[in-house]
Amino acid sequence: MFGLTLFCTRALRIQPARYFNQMKFIRKRCVGEELDEEINIWPSCVDGWVSWLNELRKNTPTRHEPGDADHPDATIFTDASTVGWGAVLIKGSSVHKVAGRWKEPIGCSEISTYEALAVSIAADAFANLIRNCKTILLRTDNSPTLFTLKKGCAKEFELNDAIRKCAESFAKAAPHAAIFVMHVATKENPADPLSRGQERLPPSAPRSLGVVESGELRRVFAHCG
Repeated sequence: MFGLTLFCTRALRIQPARYFNQMKFIRKRCVGEELDEEINIWPSCVDGWVSWLNELRKNTPTRHEPGDADHPDATIFTDASTVGWGAVLIKGSSVHKVAGRWKEPIGCSEISTYEALAVSIAADAFANLIRNCKTILLRTDNSPTLFTLKKGCAKEFELNDAIRKCAESFAKAAPHAAIFVMHVATKENPADPLSRGQERLPPSAPRSLGVVESGELRRVFAHCG
């Protein structure tokens, strides 16, 4: 039952991060058990399970774009530091950037959660630009964020909530897009200096974005910041 629930959740593009307690139950009680073994659901999870199954029963038609990670319509680089966040979008020959500060500095132990929040903020900020994209490539230099974005949920409550916000932001900004997530080295992440309060993108940014450094693109980068 639990495996089928997870399969249908993916197929119908329902966000597993919305069901944190139920996913925790599956991890704790359903791993390594016999397939036909009867397992009692925690009382604290019952209402959530009912809500989850009712949503699956709606069987709302959804569209899946196969996507092509090697030829995305848009690429978004994101980063978070202890003081702020930054994001860079490249779509065709256009480059866009956005950055901001946290309300107060964060601790290093919280960085993965805020890396995920930076992704959500970027999706909201670039919504009008990515709405019709069929394939979006998301690049982050934070491995826990990379892993949990691919999985769609996290073991830690705060990180899971940030992943939920990411899913909701992309569902609104680009509802039919195939989203791929890949790692980028920190030194090649053009969003890294933005998250630290450096307004101007580095000269190496076009190369790290994986695009041809045309005269027009050099002009765009020269006027960023």
